Amino acid sequence: MPYDMVILLARLSIEIVSYNMYHREKVPGIFGVEGSMKSFTICMGLILAWCGAAAVQHAPVDKAAKQTSAEQLQQALGKGTNILVMDVRSPQEFATGHIPGAVNVPSDALARKLEEMKVSKNTVLVTMCEHGGRSSRAALELQKLGYQTVSFCTLESWRKCGYKIESGDTHEKPRN
Repeated sequence: MPYDMVILLARLSIEIVSYNMYHREKVPGIFGVEGSMKSFTICMGLILAWCGAAAVQHAPVDKAAKQTSAEQLQQALGKGTNILVMDVRSPQEFATGHIPGAVNVPSDALARKLEEMKVSKNTVLVTMCEHGGRSSRAALELQKLGYQTVSFCTLESWRKCGYKIESGDTHEKPRN
């Protein structure tokens, strides 16, 4: 649900409750329910339901981005291939579980962080997020910034393969 719609519904709920409480009378509320608390409860229930539905929706994978399977990534990392795995989720999501050696570079700070880290344009980069929406868009953004070898992988596929997951906030230095 768009943020402005949540604000509008919340304001509507507050207005209904305020009006009903000020007049201290039974005023028909939303859907013919009388009374301020019933109206408020219905409004807030709808808001929470819509927000919950929006929260479980994932950004779609951008089909233009190159995808690396979990198996391919595990094999390359096992061979010691010099790959910088960047988890583009928030620090809180990263702390709940990430692949070993991944560096947390939230997607909203991607260009700035890579510049700070002084990552070479020739570095092999693999972006990761839970389902691929953010990481596929981040991979395309990195290509636009001039990085040569960029792809994305999903943490979901990594987990399905049974590969190791670390949790906690690790601050490993990236391999260039």
